[in-house]
Amino acid sequence: MDNEFSCTLVDRAQLASHPRAGPMPHAIGRRPRLLGKPRRTQARRSRRKISLSFHDGPIFFFPRHPRRNLRTNQPAQTIAPRRFEQPPAPASDDQGRPMFKAFISTPLEDAQVARIRAAAAGDVEVIFEPDLLPPTRYVADHKGPDGWERTAEQKHRFHARLAEADFLWDLPPLHMLPAQDMSFAPNLKWVQTTSSGVGPMVEALNMKGSGVTVTTARGVHAVPLAEFTLMALLMHFKDVRHLRRQQAAHRWERYCGDGLEGKLVAIVGAGEVGRRVAEICKFHGMRIAAMSRSLTTAAAAKLGYDEIFRTSDLTEIAGRADAMVLCVPHTRETEGMISREVIAAMRPETVLVNIARGQVVDEAALAEALAQGRPGFAALDVAAVEPLPATSPLWDLDNVLISPHSASTVQRENALIADLFIHNMRCLVEGRTGELRNAFDMDGMY
Repeated sequence: MDNEFSCTLVDRAQLASHPRAGPMPHAIGRRPRLLGKPRRTQARRSRRKISLSFHDGPIFFFPRHPRRNLRTNQPAQTIAPRRFEQPPAPASDDQGRPMFKAFISTPLEDAQVARIRAAAAGDVEVIFEPDLLPPTRYVADHKGPDGWERTAEQKHRFHARLAEADFLWDLPPLHMLPAQDMSFAPNLKWVQTTSSGVGPMVEALNMKGSGVTVTTARGVHAVPLAEFTLMALLMHFKDVRHLRRQQAAHRWERYCGDGLEGKLVAIVGAGEVGRRVAEICKFHGMRIAAMSRSLTTAAAAKLGYDEIFRTSDLTEIAGRADAMVLCVPHTRETEGMISREVIAAMRPETVLVNIARGQVVDEAALAEALAQGRPGFAALDVAAVEPLPATSPLWDLDNVLISPHSASTVQRENALIADLFIHNMRCLVEGRTGELRNAFDMDGMY
C-alpha cells in the first residue's frame, strides 16, 4: 500500500504555531525536515509518494498525516493543509497589455526608472521620456532651471501623457500643467509626490474629493534636515562666526564657546522631521520641548520629550528656549504662527532654525529682530518668497545663515523616494491599499 503525503511550504511563524511542530531551526537555510513521520510496519518496502505544493515564502515543510493508518488500514485524521493567498494575476487586459500606466512627470535618474520598471513586473507600463522633462541643476532636482520651456510638440506629448496616466511620479509645477484642476489627468488614481509639504498644491488643484490618492515623501528628508539643524546649533553655540573673523584677521587668541548639553530646544511640530530632530538633540544632551496637538505627557515621555506645549504656549516657550526649531507643515493654521509677538520673546542667546516653510514666520518682523540681536542667530532653509528677493535685508545680516531650500537634498533622495513609489505601486496593483505609506490627509492638508 502506498504511504501518501501531501506537503505545503509554510513560513517560520506558521510552523511554530502548529501543535505538532517540533523545535524551530535556528537559521533559514538548514536542511528542512518532515515532521510527524509515520510508523513503518508491513508497508516498509512500499513506495511513498510525496506531493509538494510550493509557495514563494521560506523553506520549511509541514506534512499532513498519512491518508490511511498503516496498522489499521483505516482513514487517518487529516490536518488540512495551510492555504496561502496566491499572488494576484498580472493586471493586464485581454491582449496581455498592462492595465495601468505610470508616467514619470519630473526628472529622475535612469537607474531609479529601471528599478521602478523591474518592480512593475508587467502590471504597470512605466512611461519615461527624458526629452519631456527639464534638465537638472543638481542631484534630485525635480523642477529644473527657471525659464525652461517645452516646445509645442513636447507640450502636446507631455499633456497627452498626463491625460492617460493612472499613476504619477510627482506633480509637475503648476505652471507646467494644462489646467489648474484635476481635469488634466482624467484617469489618474494615485500620485507619489517628491516632497512632504504638498498641501498648498493639493489645495490649488482642488484634489480633495477628486478620488485621487496622494502619497508624500514624508520621512525621506528627516535625517538631512535634522543634520542641518545640528549644524546650525553648533555654529551658534560654538560661535563659528567668531572663529571666521579671527581667521580672516590671522589672529590666534583662545576663547570660550558653549555646548549643547543641558540646553532647551523647542521643536515646533512633532512629526517625522521633529522626531528625528529630537533624537539627534537628545543624543547631545539637550532637553526637548515638543509642540503637538495630540501628544499626552505619557506618550511624550516615551518618545524622550521632557515636556510638551500647545500653539497657545508659543510666546512663553520662545522666552525660555535656547533654540527653536520649526518643523510644521504650511497650512492655514500654521501660516504666520511665529508672529512678531513670539519673535519678540526670544532672547539674544536663542537660535532659530526654520526647516518648515517660510510662510510660517513673520519674515519682516524676524529681519527687524535679528538686526537687533534677538534672536542671536537664525538658520533659514526657506523663505516666504523663493528665491529670496535680492532686496531682502536677511542677506546682509551677519547672524543669519541662508540655505536655498536645500537642507533636505542629498545624493540618496531619489533612491529613497523610488523605494516609496515601488512599495505604494505594488500595494495599489495588488489591492493592498491599507498598506500604503505616507497617505496624504486631505482634511488636515498634510
